[in-house]
Amino acid sequence: MTPMSTKHGPIFPGGVTYTQEEIARCCHLVTHLTRSVVLGNHQVILRAFGPVLRSATREHQHPLYEGQLLLHGMAECWTAGQSQLVTPGQVTLHAPGVPHRWHGVGGPFLRLTLQFSLTPPLPVRPGTPWSTHPPAFAALSTMLADLTACPPGWSARVTPHVTLLLAHLLTLTDWSDADVPGFTTGAAFLYPEVLIISPRALGLPPASDSGSCVRSVWGLSLG
Repeated sequence: MTPMSTKHGPIFPGGVTYTQEEIARCCHLVTHLTRSVVLGNHQVILRAFGPVLRSATREHQHPLYEGQLLLHGMAECWTAGQSQLVTPGQVTLHAPGVPHRWHGVGGPFLRLTLQFSLTPPLPVRPGTPWSTHPPAFAALSTMLADLTACPPGWSARVTPHVTLLLAHLLTLTDWSDADVPGFTTGAAFLYPEVLIISPRALGLPPASDSGSCVRSVWGLSLG
């Protein structure tokens, strides 16, 4: 298996890399300081957050939503019997009760996993192709940089970091334009210049490769 000290990248802006241990340490800080966030009309309770290294998993399902950001390696992801190759930089989201399994291609693969409840629930679009999602990885990179360096005020930025990352994941659901003001409010503290909008507001089709609700994330400096 890939050792925890191995640097993974360059999937983040600027080619920055992090070890599994560094990512795990940042995720521990997040779960210690943030358990619940509000996104628009929805409450999200974060149940698990951290890097997972595997060669394969058996078919299983969860009572929670499960988002994955693939950091290293390649894997076949079977969702409700349909297979898709997932590579670094791609994002997946499984709704509660949806059977899925993973199998590494050429070796183990490293995922950042978020398991959370969502009230009221949002359906994940059936047959959603798992696509690359640069803004989600930009948001993750900014969070990792902040929590690795721990500059003044870092702890006050943890919840906005998580809010922005979850907002990206929820673009894979049937997210309503009516939720936009709440998403904007949640992230404005950390990213005052970020405009948060839904794919529908961008005029993108539901299955667009963009899948992004955030503009101007790349190159932001920490406050």
